[in-house]
Amino acid sequence: MRKVDFNSSGIKVVGNMFFPDDFDEKRQYPALIFTHPAGGVKEQTSGIYAEKFAKYGYITLAYDASYQGESEGIPIGFENPSSRVGDIHSAVDYFTTVPYIDKNKIGGVGICAGGGYMIKAAQTDHRIKAIVGVSPLDMGLVFREGLNGNDPDAVFGILDQVATARTAEANGAAPIIGKWTPDECDPNTSEEMKNCHDFYKNRAKHPRSTGEYPFINFDRVVEFSSFDEGLAKLFRQPAIIFIGDRAGTAWLAKRAYDLMHVDKKELVIIKDADHFDLYDHKSDEVVEKAVSFLKEVL
Repeated sequence: MRKVDFNSSGIKVVGNMFFPDDFDEKRQYPALIFTHPAGGVKEQTSGIYAEKFAKYGYITLAYDASYQGESEGIPIGFENPSSRVGDIHSAVDYFTTVPYIDKNKIGGVGICAGGGYMIKAAQTDHRIKAIVGVSPLDMGLVFREGLNGNDPDAVFGILDQVATARTAEANGAAPIIGKWTPDECDPNTSEEMKNCHDFYKNRAKHPRSTGEYPFINFDRVVEFSSFDEGLAKLFRQPAIIFIGDRAGTAWLAKRAYDLMHVDKKELVIIKDADHFDLYDHKSDEVVEKAVSFLKEVL
């Protein structure tokens, strides 16, 4: 593994690059860019996947999004969909400068929110030749229609809270800090959110992954759309999408998949898995199927 960095709109983005076991700088390799979930860092699920894909002959890069992890940017934890998508374009830029990467064989792997950002980036950046989505979701759609797609009015309460917070902070109040992951679980916590808690607070706990974000950040998130009818025509890449059969977010991945009017696409449903099982527990199964797909298209 090698620590690298690149510029993304004036911000230094820091990543970990992984290499095949038989790596030779005189050769050229296909390469994959990995984007992490909201509130995550490169040492968690994106790094898990990047390391595993490298064993199959790919140069891989898992990086911390701008404002997160080891990357620069203030406020820390800022989840800005525009900069998240911009980071992907910049990562592709960086890959085109690396002599041992085949510039015609660059793919993207996005997990959770990172999957939505990767789909968005690929619509206008056709240097990305193939897409792998792992529990992908559209961050804006989650909050406009509810986590399970059945609460379209919830967004208005969120926007009212954001407006109140912005006014208060503009007048000197301390910033309100939100959390992507609950600190504690109680009897009312769903099994899927308990799994989320276990991933971030136990099995993938990392000091730079606090799960905190500036609450006023939410207005940027709510307005974001990673994939819709108007943008679908721009998406030309082959894609494989993975979802768990017990994932509450499956409807989001299916919606994106249905809008992909491309010749080569697959929707893979992983058995006995929720959204967060694909982060680590089911990663070997995902990698095996994704590598088979990528061998055909990348």
